[in-house]
Amino acid sequence: MSDARSRANQSLYLGNILLRAWRQNLLEEDIPASTLQLAFHPAVVQHLQAAYGWFLLEVADVESSPGAGPPRCVDELPALPEGRAQCAELRELQGHERAGFLAPLEQSRSEVAPRRNNANALPIVGNAGPDIADVEVWARDFAGICERMRNSLDEC
Repeated sequence: MSDARSRANQSLYLGNILLRAWRQNLLEEDIPASTLQLAFHPAVVQHLQAAYGWFLLEVADVESSPGAGPPRCVDELPALPEGRAQCAELRELQGHERAGFLAPLEQSRSEVAPRRNNANALPIVGNAGPDIADVEVWARDFAGICERMRNSLDEC
């Protein structure tokens, strides 16, 4: 298994652990759902985005720069070796970044931030953006695409 694949799997796994913990905390009803959303959403999104970046490196079959984290989108991938064209899978993922299921994942990073009335006030917890159901769908859709693309690439 490539380093990028194992890192993608690990990040997706960690994101799913957080999703399960988020869901469990919602069921316990000890903490308001909006507060749980502020606590869990950024961490889950961070793991899913890392998984996506590592998956991009896996699909492109390129290594990241030493010490560099995974790319956030197809456009941030390291240059492909000379004479090698971008594969259909990367073009498909680029489409998902622009208008598919990955677009809201990126947009949601800025939506889940507490608002303040003034500099000295406590954060206001209101509509904090996508909820757990949205994030669970993104994680499931991403896992499905990983499986489908990996099966396709393994056959080549």
